[in-house]
Amino acid sequence: MEEYLDGIKHWCLSVYLYISQYLHIAPPSSSTNKGKTMAFSATTQGAIVLTIFLLPILTYLYWGRSSKQAKQSNAVKYDIKKKVVDAGPLPMPTEITSIFVHPIKSCHGLTVKKAKLLPTGFDLDRQWMWVTEEDFKFLTIRNLSKMTLIRTSYDESSDTLTVTAPSSPSDSPSTSSRPQQFTIPAHPKPTYDPSTDTLTVTSPTSTSSNPSQIIIPAHPPPIYNATTDTLTITVPSQSSPSSNPPLKFTISAHPTSSELNTSTTPVSVEIWGKRTPAYAYPASLTEPFNSFFGKPVRLVYKPPFDPSAAPRRLGSNGAADVLGRDASTCFPDMMPVLIGCESSLNELNQRIRAAETSTSDPTSTEQAQFAVDIRRFRPNILVKGNEPWDEDRWETVRLVPSPTDTASSEGSAIVLDITQRCARCQVPNVDPDTAEKHTRQPWNELMKYRRVDEGIKYKPCFGMLCVPREEKMQGQVLGVVEVGMKMEVLEVTGEHRYIAGFS
Repeated sequence: MEEYLDGIKHWCLSVYLYISQYLHIAPPSSSTNKGKTMAFSATTQGAIVLTIFLLPILTYLYWGRSSKQAKQSNAVKYDIKKKVVDAGPLPMPTEITSIFVHPIKSCHGLTVKKAKLLPTGFDLDRQWMWVTEEDFKFLTIRNLSKMTLIRTSYDESSDTLTVTAPSSPSDSPSTSSRPQQFTIPAHPKPTYDPSTDTLTVTSPTSTSSNPSQIIIPAHPPPIYNATTDTLTITVPSQSSPSSNPPLKFTISAHPTSSELNTSTTPVSVEIWGKRTPAYAYPASLTEPFNSFFGKPVRLVYKPPFDPSAAPRRLGSNGAADVLGRDASTCFPDMMPVLIGCESSLNELNQRIRAAETSTSDPTSTEQAQFAVDIRRFRPNILVKGNEPWDEDRWETVRLVPSPTDTASSEGSAIVLDITQRCARCQVPNVDPDTAEKHTRQPWNELMKYRRVDEGIKYKPCFGMLCVPREEKMQGQVLGVVEVGMKMEVLEVTGEHRYIAGFS
């Protein structure tokens, strides 16, 4: 501003000297005017000089005032302290209803009651990844939907993970190979066959004139719903050939440094165009899975804590210059934790059902009743939520233990910073149980009204990405997250903007 004023002064002085020399202007030459001059009056000269001086000064004052008002406007817009006010009131606390852990990236996840939260994400979550054997580039469900048929089970007693997959080499599962899922009374009176240890159960939807029966294992691992007093049981398709046992191997869930040194090889793997150190299991362990992928593959592991290897630093909105601190993760695409809301999912499903009803065969009830499962979005935490899509405003949240928790490391509150909305591809179109990809939903409906982030307008958003704070870390664990815990929103914002790029 001072430089601008000095420039004005110099300009005024130059103009004054110039005008003072030429205030007497000679008129066009003519025989009558030859040798004469025409001079302005003293009043006119004074007006000219005054205008020359006042015009730049008035311009300076106007420009300075406008600049000050613009700065004040920007300060209000970007003042962090005023974000909460501008974004509306804080929502009411909500409740955690489900927790999901996906041990192998892009593969089927586990539903658990509680999980340890580490700085890099949930314990066991996306710490393993399939890569090509040739160049150790990551493999993703985006390109191979049937990766969701690869399942892991955790045995707490032996602290091991068992990985299984169908042995069929087909690229996509047929309808006949779908697992059969149904709901039965929790205390039925089925016919028991001790020779085969099976139960013959009549479906509750069948009629006496046309009974529908199915034979199930007598001692399966069912999912019990105490609210409805029912068991949900998944059994293999009865058309599945028994001569083809599933692919299977077992590994340590928390390998020690000694185990890694003896049973793995240090390698550099590529994920989203960036290299990061990891440990590769021997090719002999995963060789049977080559036929499943249709190419030679390897399984790699990245420990959440490895002082001998460089961490995988966060990018995008989690980069240090944006987040304000260094943070890292294992093999998630973006951030360590993803939170979804039931209220938003329910609202989305209402739209999907309406859309599918209008486009489906009137005689078909399957399309009209179509709805997406939250597992398609692969979150870590599911909460009840308040108003649909109110999570767009979250900036900081806190997970609070229930009053029954003891004052231990497991009972301490956990704070997470919300970095951004989660931009979506078409992975949620894939059924996690069958690997079949829906041709329209939920992508079509999300594209209609959920392209809400100015930073990535060409993709719809569902869920919020988070980075845990390490303020109260006990050893290597931030705390334990359990179903039933409360989630409080500490801060809200209207300034979320997605920064393109992966971690």
